[in-house]
Amino acid sequence: MKNSKATSRKERSILSHKKLYLNLFLWFALLIHSSCKTKLDQSRAQQSPLPQRSISLQEINSISELHLAAEQGDIKAVRRRLDAGTDVDSVLGKASYRVLHKAVREGSVRMVEFLLERGADINARAEYGWTPLDLAIKRNQKEMIQILRANGGKTDRELIDKTSVTLLKVCLNTYKLDMGHYPTKEEGGLDALSKQPTPKDPALRERWKGPYLKSEEAMFDEWGRQLNYESKQSDYNLYSSGPDGKPKTKDDVIFARSFDWLNDTTTNKKSGHK
Repeated sequence: MKNSKATSRKERSILSHKKLYLNLFLWFALLIHSSCKTKLDQSRAQQSPLPQRSISLQEINSISELHLAAEQGDIKAVRRRLDAGTDVDSVLGKASYRVLHKAVREGSVRMVEFLLERGADINARAEYGWTPLDLAIKRNQKEMIQILRANGGKTDRELIDKTSVTLLKVCLNTYKLDMGHYPTKEEGGLDALSKQPTPKDPALRERWKGPYLKSEEAMFDEWGRQLNYESKQSDYNLYSSGPDGKPKTKDDVIFARSFDWLNDTTTNKKSGHK
């Protein structure tokens, strides 16, 4: 009897441990599943375009005041505008500079450090795809370069979490060398870099040596929207619609601008037109 009772207690103990291990296993599996789902949702959120939002005249004025204060090195005025809700990474001007670009251009180390403390995107791009570090290098600002590098600053070519605008331009130029022109709307625009177009001229089909761009991620901006591309007579326009998602508005980020209007102006002058 004693042996029987001892065996029974032992079996109950083993069964209890098995249940405990099973519960722990199920809890751990649920935790992993939840973690994976969260990462998947975050990945999908990053891939999906951010919602469009309208930008009011009041917000544009606030952005202008923020940029002006940064150019003047007025940290107190910059702080007031940021505390009032103005976006530290707001875009202003034809060069599509962020406030951090302006501070780097002015050589204001204190302003740059302050903007970084307030969460400015250190690798935001402006015209030509320039990051603040690109701008500092081009201006040979050694101290500024050290500060930006120490805080994770990279050049457009060095970025791996974002697609290089410089690379995209190289692909466009290579396409032109092969085809004799930049991708046209009829050829699919930027899509012609990764997918062979079907031009009417058979000779052009044979000249396509792509794909020039292996990843289509290069065609999207930081808001998850496809870049706007417009082929012109001699070059092209390449720009992001910015946070409002609407092309040709004041918050656009310009990466390349066509100079066909210069040709048009010259032609009009020669012909006597104004």
